[in-house]
Amino acid sequence: VRTCKPALREQPDLERYLVALAEFSIVDAWQYQRNFAGTTTIRRALIQKLVEWTLTRTSFTLLVVRRI
Repeated sequence: VRTCKPALREQPDLERYLVALAEFSIVDAWQYQRNFAGTTTIRRALIQKLVEWTLTRTSFTLLVVRRI
C-alpha cells in the first residue's frame, strides 16, 4: 500500500500539523517551525500557535488535576 503526503501550503493546515507534532513531541514541533525562513509571517504564526497551544494545554491540565 502506498500513501502520499499532500504538500501543506495553507496556514491553517500548517498550524494543524504543528499542533499534531506538539501532541507527540514539543521538540519536533519546534524543529518543524524552524524549517521556515527567518522572520516570515508563517513562522511567526507557527511560533504564536505553539506558544498558545503550550499555555492552553498547561492551563487545562492544571484545571483537571485540581478537580481530581
